[in-house]
Amino acid sequence: MNDYKDIFYYTGIFTWLGVTGWLIIRLFLRKKWIERIGAIFFFGPGLMHSMKKLYQEYPNNIRKDTLAEVSTYIIWRLTRIGFFALLLGLIPMMAIIIQTVLLDKQNMLIESQNLMFNKQNQKIDEQNTLLQEQTKLFGAQNDKIDIQTFLMGEQNDAISTEIGLMSLQNNLLDSQNYSLRLQNNLIEAERRGSLVILMNDVLNQVSKEIEEQKTQHPSIDSLYTLSPGLIGRIAGLTQIFLPYRYLENEKLTDNSVSPERGHLLLALSKLDLDSTTYQRIYKACNFTRLYLKGFDLDDVYLKGAFLNFSNLQGTYLSEANLEESALRKSNLQGATLVITNLKESDLTDADLAQANLYKADLSHASLNNSNLSRTNLINAELIEANLRKANLSSADISAANFTGADLNQAQLQSVYANNTYFLKSNLEGANLQYGYFGNSRFFDVSFSGVNLNDAKFNDTHFVLVDFQNAQHLTISQLLSAKTLYRSINIPADLEAQLRTEKPCLFTKDGC
Repeated sequence: MNDYKDIFYYTGIFTWLGVTGWLIIRLFLRKKWIERIGAIFFFGPGLMHSMKKLYQEYPNNIRKDTLAEVSTYIIWRLTRIGFFALLLGLIPMMAIIIQTVLLDKQNMLIESQNLMFNKQNQKIDEQNTLLQEQTKLFGAQNDKIDIQTFLMGEQNDAISTEIGLMSLQNNLLDSQNYSLRLQNNLIEAERRGSLVILMNDVLNQVSKEIEEQKTQHPSIDSLYTLSPGLIGRIAGLTQIFLPYRYLENEKLTDNSVSPERGHLLLALSKLDLDSTTYQRIYKACNFTRLYLKGFDLDDVYLKGAFLNFSNLQGTYLSEANLEESALRKSNLQGATLVITNLKESDLTDADLAQANLYKADLSHASLNNSNLSRTNLINAELIEANLRKANLSSADISAANFTGADLNQAQLQSVYANNTYFLKSNLEGANLQYGYFGNSRFFDVSFSGVNLNDAKFNDTHFVLVDFQNAQHLTISQLLSAKTLYRSINIPADLEAQLRTEKPCLFTKDGC
């Protein structure tokens, strides 16, 4: 029976699709009379007339009567189409009636069979009675479980409410704790402010000793010294000036720093003391976590100073002597370090993003895991510097000297390195992706594990370079080089093409 239903159902669909398709084809053939007849037959003259009125009134002023008339005819046409669909649906219904008559005859035969089943059903009914009794018992048990579940739900709601109240209480406690921390830090800042008086006394004593030396030797223009006792007082003062968080732009600073240590260092660095005195001060004093953001420290003597964890963001340190200084995890973002002496300094984990290190001397410095992104390192000296895992992305390192530097796993993406020296440097695992290395010099260097994806090497000198395991090495990169003299482990297919197209690359003078 279901098969007959499907046949009549799909026959009706295909009939309507065929009529609709025929009308569309005739419309595309631009037969005006067929278009009108088809439109009138499908939409009706009333709907056609009301749609024409609606089109004439649009867009100036459409009347409500016109909209009501269009809506009425649309509903009427949909109802009429449903009537014809009903007529078509009667055809499969007639077939179903005929089939039902045949099924009645079959049912008479089945009834005799059902008599046999009735006896069997009687016994089944007896069994069902017993099952019903069992079901009642289960029902009673389920009712008790439902009551228990309801009570547990009420309990869970109560617990949820309690949790919400506890969460609110925790938020209030957090707010209270923040206020307490803020209050404590403000009290600490106020207490530290009172110590400024003590710092003024010490600085007055410094000025007094310098004035005494000027009086004793008025004709000699020399650098001055400080007594061991006074240096001890300065050292004690730096220990008292502990770091703390304070308000900056109406918010507590993220890290604890000591502005007082910064002011004391600033005052001392501007004095005309000799290098021996400065070294004694820096050896005895604790200037870690100091705050000198944006201050002018150009041309100061800070050799051997311990400035770890300090905030020197935007500070001017041009031509300053920071040799052997400790600046681990210090913030030097945007700092000016032009021609600054940073030999053997410790800048591990330091943030030097966008700093100006033009002609800075970083020889033997430790820059392990430091941030040097977008820095200016033009003409900088980084001889035997430790740059493991350092971030040099988008930095300008033109004419910089990386002789013997350790650049293992360093990030050099988009770096600009025109005329830069990489002599005997460790570049294993470094990322040179998108970098420009025009006329640079790679001498006795291993490119093992180096990412060279889309790096540019125009007129670059590759002498004694090992290309084994170099990543994304292409023929265009090697063809643009100046020389590949005594370079090894170039992929065989690339080397064969190079020797054919540009054999001068393998000569000492290059191309």
